[in-house]
Amino acid sequence: MYPGLITYRKEWGCPEAGEPVAAVVTVGDVSEAIKVGEALREDLQQATVTVASFVGEHGIKTPAFITETKGDMRVLGKAWQDAAEIYNQQTNIYVTCGLYERPDGSIVLEAESNPKYNVEPEKWREAASAIASEVTKSTGAKLDLTFREAGFTYHHAKGQANSRGIIG
Repeated sequence: MYPGLITYRKEWGCPEAGEPVAAVVTVGDVSEAIKVGEALREDLQQATVTVASFVGEHGIKTPAFITETKGDMRVLGKAWQDAAEIYNQQTNIYVTCGLYERPDGSIVLEAESNPKYNVEPEKWREAASAIASEVTKSTGAKLDLTFREAGFTYHHAKGQANSRGIIG
């Protein structure tokens, strides 16, 4: 488990630079990770938890990216959030991004296209690339996105506050 941030729209209540989260990275059976994610969502009283898988069959297939860089996670989170807001105003496509810090100090950025919003995969990849380019310009952090397909499952509890969680 790593300290992390999830960036999403400020108009939805996201704090400046992103909401603190725990990024849980596992190796093993995806169905077990989903069970753990749902149990954590309930125990932590989170309204949502996202489970993304990069192996095997699970969830709805959707485009995703991962990259690793150096820098301050909050600075990178704010830069991503700001660039995503501007891109969204121009295109109506918003790319939420999860960030977490590994023990060696490297920062991992990951995102999956949420199938709920029906963004064409190529347009989502273009958006993510454009936002990453703006983050590089504003922070100097090199973001070489590696695109791949993910299995996406979004767990939501009815009647709870609109907070976010991330399990990746």
